[in-house]
Amino acid sequence: MEELAVVGKSVTRIDAEEKVTGQTVYGYDLVLPGMLYGKALFSTRPHAIIKRINTEKAKNYPGVHAVITGADAPWIHGETIKDTPFLAQGKVRYVGEPIAAVAAVDEDTAQAAVALIEVEYEDLPAYFSPEEASKPGARAIHEDYPKYHKADFIVTSPLPNVCEHFKLRTGEVEQGLRKSDLVLEQRYRVPAIQHAAMEPHSAHAMVDDSGKLTVWVPNDAPFRVRTETAEALGLPPEKIRYINPYQGGGFGSKGGLKVERIAIALAYHTKGRPVRVKFNRQETFVSTSTRHGAIVRIKSGVKSDGTLVAREITIYWDAGAYSEKSATVCIRGSLPSPGPYRIPHVKVDGYAVYTNKPVAGAFRGYGIPQAAWACEQHMDDLA
Repeated sequence: MEELAVVGKSVTRIDAEEKVTGQTVYGYDLVLPGMLYGKALFSTRPHAIIKRINTEKAKNYPGVHAVITGADAPWIHGETIKDTPFLAQGKVRYVGEPIAAVAAVDEDTAQAAVALIEVEYEDLPAYFSPEEASKPGARAIHEDYPKYHKADFIVTSPLPNVCEHFKLRTGEVEQGLRKSDLVLEQRYRVPAIQHAAMEPHSAHAMVDDSGKLTVWVPNDAPFRVRTETAEALGLPPEKIRYINPYQGGGFGSKGGLKVERIAIALAYHTKGRPVRVKFNRQETFVSTSTRHGAIVRIKSGVKSDGTLVAREITIYWDAGAYSEKSATVCIRGSLPSPGPYRIPHVKVDGYAVYTNKPVAGAFRGYGIPQAAWACEQHMDDLA
């Protein structure tokens, strides 16, 4: 048998020595020469119009180099739907949405300046359930959704606040249910959860004299995020460089523009000096992303001998305030939701729905764990 160089052999990890000796520099530990420190002001309202922001006291605070709001960072990004501002513009859509940011000589100074920013809100109706948010008559969380740039595969819906509608049809469900000896209909709820990676989120950014943007961030998908950043800023991708330090866990939460966009926005106002923005644990929980919560309604028809005849499923995926990965999760999670069973009549509707909650994004399984749990719990209940 041919002896191979790697396969079948014990191979030492190239990063093993650094990690076991404590020399590894993670993104959260990175210090750059001349670095400024950034902090953000986060919304305290789930849904509100921003009537006024007063930043004068923060700008005049000793040690502050830049204070910005959405007016200073008028960029919109999104992987499949361009719906997410770098900083809130005109309104906030969840508690924890960044609405202003400060760059200063140290973290304490930046935090003190953030506390001086005054915001006046006009509260709007808020929705915390994707079922409630998608009921006819619900107020739009994204009034301009019809105008947003969307990926070609996005399917819209006449229901309010739905950012993606997935459909699957096989056979005739109503006919199958009528021919069944037993029909069981149930509702299951799966809550959102946080990734809780060991390392909270952080990013460093700098714009040099030539206008080239460099971002240091532990990110799962640097090339995709570079493209998303370039599209938002209107730059060619070669004018943007992403550098990935070691990452202390991510599990999906570090695959998009989150804390990066605050550092990038500040970097355009700090005259060539790098800016570091670090989230603490609370900020990471409310201002990055979660796994999608879901409400799953399943109706199944069976024969008296247990043969499955028909299944109708409606899933409301809680997208949170912005779409992020919701269209992808809606499709991937809804498609296998009937389970690995021979069912001649199937109808599935999956709705990714905007709510006034923290944004839901990538998480291991991409919706399948939520749908599979509901399906198998339903099978137990049927039995």
